[in-house]
Amino acid sequence: MATSCKLAATDGRKANFKAQNFLLNGIVFVILQTEKMENNQNPKVMKVKITVIKFEMQNGKKVGKSFVFELDPKPMARYKTEATVRKKVQDYVMKSGVFKPDEIRELQYDMRNFLAEWRRQLLVAEAEEQAKFEAAHSQSSRVTPAHISSLKENEVFVFGSNEQGLHHGGAARAAVEHFGAIMGQGNGLQGHSYAIPSMSGLAVMSHYVMEFCEFAKAHPHLKFLVTPIGCGIAGYSAEQVAPLFSNCRDMDNISLPAAFWDIMGQPTAKEYDLERFLTAQNASYQRALGEIRAGRKRSHWIWYIFPQQKGLGHSHNSQLYGLDGIDEARAYLAHPILGGRLREICQALLTHEGNRDIEEIMGSSIDVLKLQTCMNLFNRVSPNDIFKQVLEAFF
Repeated sequence: MATSCKLAATDGRKANFKAQNFLLNGIVFVILQTEKMENNQNPKVMKVKITVIKFEMQNGKKVGKSFVFELDPKPMARYKTEATVRKKVQDYVMKSGVFKPDEIRELQYDMRNFLAEWRRQLLVAEAEEQAKFEAAHSQSSRVTPAHISSLKENEVFVFGSNEQGLHHGGAARAAVEHFGAIMGQGNGLQGHSYAIPSMSGLAVMSHYVMEFCEFAKAHPHLKFLVTPIGCGIAGYSAEQVAPLFSNCRDMDNISLPAAFWDIMGQPTAKEYDLERFLTAQNASYQRALGEIRAGRKRSHWIWYIFPQQKGLGHSHNSQLYGLDGIDEARAYLAHPILGGRLREICQALLTHEGNRDIEEIMGSSIDVLKLQTCMNLFNRVSPNDIFKQVLEAFF
């Protein structure tokens, strides 16, 4: 016989539940399934069911009541460990008001589908963070686009002007029409634009360029997109103007035209502290390799054996051993010891293809995610390499 009741969700809405009884192994189960929520659901919100079971004695029989909650796993992607996600789900259930405080500790949860989707969303979130990081730190991001029609919130359009601020033509006119430049203001920041006088001679322009570099240094949160200043109406060549920006070449928040980079040369390559990996691996690499060859990771070395993108984790080790984007990953792979070891331990992984599950090898779902993130990063650095083989074999 079916009955119905109402239970309060955490946001104060009322959920209708339909109850059905059945007998299994001497235990009567009462299954409570959500029929509908009273307010409209957002179609963009993903809902995955979590089953919560409460056991109690009724008329001398052990009764299991199974409550079905629906949660969106996407917001949970900001939590990096399964233990934290489980705790958040339990907090949600506790705050729902469905159970009494003294019943909470006795509840049993089935959240396998929810955790599987959380792991997928965690990878999506990590990939998005990695893409943002790479875009912000890539050498190519320091080349000003040839055509700029819109700006991000932190971007500034840098254009050539005259000292009187008469912005009637070229990039100056575009700055007035689209990026907040002010008629009558010939120098400095105005809206989402920055004016550098370029019509009063190279010596005067050089002075204003130096002022601009100091301003950009003092505002590292802004990204300055320098257009080919002085190379239009002012009549100078890129060969004459580019050297004026030499003090900007190693400032990450300044982009310059491709023609300027051709003359100045690309910014100085960053020196990376790869010694930290060698120091850590000296005490543990052979043990890690032996564990992978044996088919089971048993000790703690994931951060510096299979390094990932910095910023994807928040622990001390993930920050210390996180790679500073594609360029450091490329340097890591090119290192005669580190690159060779990474390929060697990947080869050891591949010996288990088809015989062992990757979670069995790595010992936990979190380390599986870290391995996959590492392989994705190095597959970008070296496509069609052994890293792609690992991805295809286990993911």
